[in-house]
Formats: sequence, structure tokens, C-alpha cells
Amino acid sequence: MLQLKIGNMTCRHCIEIVRKAILHWQADAKVEVDLTTQLVTIDSKLVKEDILAALDKAGYPAKTAGSCCSTQLKCHCNS
Repeated sequence: MLQLKIGNMTCRHCIEIVRKAILHWQADAKVEVDLTTQLVTIDSKLVKEDILAALDKAGYPAKTAGSCCSTQLKCHCNS
């Protein structure tokens, strides 16, 4: 199971785009989206890199939940 943070989701339309981006590559994947926390939980056989690429292509770039970039307003990972 993979949990990602996507910061620019605001509505049901966003949820559907995120879900379709994953389901396009694995139709039986389980995708749960929480707009309040901006978290997406994915149960899939896809590798993380492919999931991140699919979401990025759909216009919803994601970070692994819990990484410093997904929990702070400004990332200091490379500083």
C-alpha cells in the first residue's frame, strides 16, 4: 500500500482525475482520496515510480506522504 500527498486537489473532479490516472494502468487497483488531508492511498501492483509518473502526467504531482516535502510549506530537503 502506498500513501501519497497531492496538494492541489480541491473537488470531486480532482478525485476522479487522480483515480482514473491510476486505474488506467491497473483497473483493479484500490484508490482512496481524502480531500481534507490531501492524501491518496493506493493499493496496487504498480511500482511507485509508475504511479508518480501517471499522476504527474495527469497534472497532479505527488510526494510520498510523510516526506519533508509533503509536510512543510517549503521544502528544505536539498538545502
